[in-house]
Amino acid sequence: MTAAAFSLPTAPPAERPAQEPVPMPHFPTGMALLSALRSPTRPAPELAQWARRLHSIYSRRTGTTPLSPELRRDADNTINEINAWVARNVQRANGGATMSPVSLGELISRIVRTEKRSNELPVSEVHAVWTRLAQHVQAYDDLLRGVTSGRYDLPDYLAEVDQL
Repeated sequence: MTAAAFSLPTAPPAERPAQEPVPMPHFPTGMALLSALRSPTRPAPELAQWARRLHSIYSRRTGTTPLSPELRRDADNTINEINAWVARNVQRANGGATMSPVSLGELISRIVRTEKRSNELPVSEVHAVWTRLAQHVQAYDDLLRGVTSGRYDLPDYLAEVDQL
């Protein structure tokens, strides 16, 4: 073979275009989710309505005992409904997006559980739980910014897949 057969291009490669933002449905902010939990009679986006349903489920738990099997099933079904909504409505990010380690349903569930816990504690003990709640809300907002910019992708765990 001759050297001419392996010639290098003389022009630099074209720059990779910036990834276009992924079209998304309306996501409420973390603060809007909290507000929806605290004002259950006000109209709310679909995700906030599921958060309210999770709050209702977690409110039926007695004391600090784990959820009963029935309540756990109801919570899991609601989380799976959120994740199924994600699978239907959120366009998957292309090329180079990092998969979130937690589904949107799981993260909303964490926000709801932590918010509920903060309401059960005496004021003298609530600071650590409020800090954790703020961290969950920040993680939710960061995740949504990453998803809408195409940097992150959301897992869409579905019950029929996860229970195999």
